[in-house]
Amino acid sequence: MPETLCSLFPSRAVAEAAAADLVRHGYNDVHVFGARPGETPTRDAQMEALCRAYVLKAHARLLAARLVEGAGLVVVHAPFGRAAFAERLLRRRGSLGSGLPREAPPAPRYEEATPLSSSLQLPVLTRMKHPFEAFSGLPSLTAPGWMFSKVMAFDLTTRTATPLSSALGLPVLCERGTHVSSALGLPLLVQRG
Repeated sequence: MPETLCSLFPSRAVAEAAAADLVRHGYNDVHVFGARPGETPTRDAQMEALCRAYVLKAHARLLAARLVEGAGLVVVHAPFGRAAFAERLLRRRGSLGSGLPREAPPAPRYEEATPLSSSLQLPVLTRMKHPFEAFSGLPSLTAPGWMFSKVMAFDLTTRTATPLSSALGLPVLCERGTHVSSALGLPLLVQRG
């Protein structure tokens, strides 16, 4: 994929010399813009010409203003891997730079909900509240307002020491509260008093 390079020069004559240098080194897609001696181009005409050379419209608007002031411009669509050499050739001819504002890299976002992914700048694997639903196709058992314990007719919190036996009406294995020692027939080491 070619990379588009824009380079401003003090005049069109200098820009034409830089373009000839690029063509001599094998760059085929080179365009020169700027007012020739005795011409007074309009900003709209320059902007339209730049857009025809596949310069982004926002960039063309900024560059056209500089061209109306008398600057020269070289636009080269450098093949993959040859953009750095083209920039070096343009700088050697006295390039004033691209004239375009440099885009700042986006600031990293931090989300409180996913602190590890945010701090490591990794994508979150899923944003679903219940990820099991996505790959199983089964509804979640923890839907709002629905509890499994209510369906089974026993509360989550109970005041009895044996909630499952009480809810199902089963007898308790040991009445005294010393389950292991009573089941094995062993005496208690410490008597409660």
